[in-house]
Amino acid sequence: MKGSFTNSELRLLRQLRGQVWEAELSVHLGELLEQFRTWEGRGVSAFELSDKIHEFHDGVARTLYSIYTGPDVQLGVARGLARGFLDKDCLGEVLAAKLESLVELCRHGMD
Repeated sequence: MKGSFTNSELRLLRQLRGQVWEAELSVHLGELLEQFRTWEGRGVSAFELSDKIHEFHDGVARTLYSIYTGPDVQLGVARGLARGFLDKDCLGEVLAAKLESLVELCRHGMD
């Protein structure tokens, strides 16, 4: 699929993929922050918090890393569009059209 994108489109896709990765990771880090607050208020033990950190690292953080560092740069951007982390206006009409079917696939694959 790389061949169907110009070099400038690939540069933009890489930049946007990084933005989406940070935005999605931030959502999950916010959830982890709530666990820290619960621990701080003595709602969970240090061991339970440690388990949550481990689950985060081996779960969602690892999954996002594999999605957003993979060779298909367009997949991360399509995922970001499907999940509302990006607006298609940031792509321009041509690039948005190129990603349209992949965005739909990502939408259908969402929970």
